[in-house]
Amino acid sequence: MKILKSEDIKRILSLARWTLRENEEYLNSLNVFPVPDGDTGTNMYLTVNSGWYAVEADTDGTLKNVLRVFSREAVMGARGNSGIILAQFFAGVKDITDTEEYIPLSLIPSLLDHATKEAIYSIGNPVRGTILTVMEEVRDAVKSRSFKTMEELAKFMVRIGYSALKKTPDLLPILKEAGVVDAGAQGFCFILDAFNAYLTDKKPKIIDMVEVDKRGEVWHTRSFNRFCVNIAIDTCSSKIKEKLKNLGDSLIVGHEENLVKVHIHTNNPPLIVDTCKKEGNIIRVQINDTEKEQKLFLGEEKEGLSVIAYSNGDGLKDIMMSMGASLVLSGEQNPSTGEIVSAIERIGRKAIILPNHSNVIPAAMKAKELANIQCGVIETKSVPEGISALLAFREDGDLEEVMRDMESASVNVLSGEIKWAVRNAKIGGKIIKKGDTLCLKNKKLISVSPDPDSCLIESIYNLIQGHSLITIYYGKSLEDKNHDSLLNQIKKRFPSLDIQMYYGGMTNAYYLFSLE
Repeated sequence: MKILKSEDIKRILSLARWTLRENEEYLNSLNVFPVPDGDTGTNMYLTVNSGWYAVEADTDGTLKNVLRVFSREAVMGARGNSGIILAQFFAGVKDITDTEEYIPLSLIPSLLDHATKEAIYSIGNPVRGTILTVMEEVRDAVKSRSFKTMEELAKFMVRIGYSALKKTPDLLPILKEAGVVDAGAQGFCFILDAFNAYLTDKKPKIIDMVEVDKRGEVWHTRSFNRFCVNIAIDTCSSKIKEKLKNLGDSLIVGHEENLVKVHIHTNNPPLIVDTCKKEGNIIRVQINDTEKEQKLFLGEEKEGLSVIAYSNGDGLKDIMMSMGASLVLSGEQNPSTGEIVSAIERIGRKAIILPNHSNVIPAAMKAKELANIQCGVIETKSVPEGISALLAFREDGDLEEVMRDMESASVNVLSGEIKWAVRNAKIGGKIIKKGDTLCLKNKKLISVSPDPDSCLIESIYNLIQGHSLITIYYGKSLEDKNHDSLLNQIKKRFPSLDIQMYYGGMTNAYYLFSLE
C-alpha cells in the first residue's frame, strides 16, 4: 500500500481507540509524571474516543472532513498532559492533509514533522523523556530514509517508537526512580501499534497488567499545585499561554481552528477560569483534585464512605466527581458485576453504589453480594437521580444513615431524556418513525417531536406542574451548538422556571433533564 484513503484513516483511528481502551489500566499504572495520579491511560483514551465518536456520527466521509472532525473533537475532549499533547499532534496531521484527497507515502515525513512541532509548541515547558521524545525520534528517523510501502513504514515507526520509549527513564530521572517508562510515551507507541496492525492485518498489542511497586517516595510526593484545570474556550486568541504561564505549572495550550484547550496545574482554579474568560467564551471547564486522585491511585484513602457511580458521558462524570464521588464508571456499555466489584475493592472503603440506570441495578446488587467490603446500593435509575443523591452524601457519616438521606434526596427529582428513535415503532398508540426525537421518563413515552429542542420544550410543558427548577445536560452531539435560543424559548414559555444547563457528554441522548 502506498496511499491512505479516508476509510483507511477511520479504521486506523478505530484500532487506536480500541488499543488505548484495552491498555487503559496498564497506562494508568505507569503514571508517575508529572503527578502520580493514575489517569494517563484514561485521558488518552477519552481524547481519541471524543474524536472517534464525532467521526462515526458525521456523514461526510472525505479525508479532509474525517481529520477535521476528529481533530476538533479530540482537542475539545482532550484532558491531562498527554491527552492535549496527543490532540495537538492530530491537529498538526489535519493541517498538512487539509487539501489532500488521500495521504501518499511521500507526505508522511512532512506530516510527522508538522504534527510533532505542533505538539511541542503547545507546551509551556517541554520535558525530555515523555511522549514528545517518542514523537521526535520517530519523526527524525522517518525523515532520514525512504520507504517503498506503508507497511514497511509502519513497522519501522513501531521499532523506532519502542526504542525511544525504552530511553525515557534515562532522560527523566523520576521515571527511573519509579521503575517505569513514561505513560504518555507508551500510549503513543500503542497508537503506532494500531497503525501497524491495520496495515499488517494483525491484532494490536495488549500488555497484561503488572504490579508496579509504588512504595518509593517518588510515588508519594505531592504536587505543589493541587488542582488540574482543563478549559475549552471558543476563541482565536494567541495571548492565553502568555497570560497563564505564571499562574501554575504543567501548562499546555492547544489550538484547533477557533478552539483553544488549556491544561494547567494550579492552586487557584477561579483565577485561571477568570483569566480565560477574558479571552473568549468558555465552552467547558473540568477541575480535578490531583491530591485526591493520587491518594486513590495509591490506595491511601481508606477512611470514611465512598460513592461509586455510573454515567454515559464525560461531562456527567466530571460533575459527579466534583460532587464527591470517588469513582465514576463511564462508557458506552453498562458496567459488569466484575467491573463494579473491582471498583469497590480499588477504593477500599465502605461504598455506596449509584447505578443511575435500570439496566445497571442488577449488576450493582450482585456486586454488593460479592464484594469483600461493606457497601450498599441506592437504586437510582438516571444520572439526575444520582446527582440529587450526591447532594446528601456525607463522607464521614454512618453508611445506613447516609444511604437513607441520599435515597430520600434521589426520589425528589423527576428526570427524563431526549433521544432519537433507532427504528420504526408504536408506543402507547403513537407512531414513531426512525429518526424521530422522543422524550422518555422511566422508559415511558412523554412526547414525540421532529427536533430535540421542540421535544424538550414540549416535555417541560407536560411535566412542569409542581416544579420550579430545571437542570439540563446536553449530549456529545450538541457540544458545539449555541444553546442561547433554546434557553430564551424556555424562559419565555415558562417564566417562573429557574434554568441550569451543563455539558453532559452523553453519546446516546440529546438531552437529560431533571425537574425539582
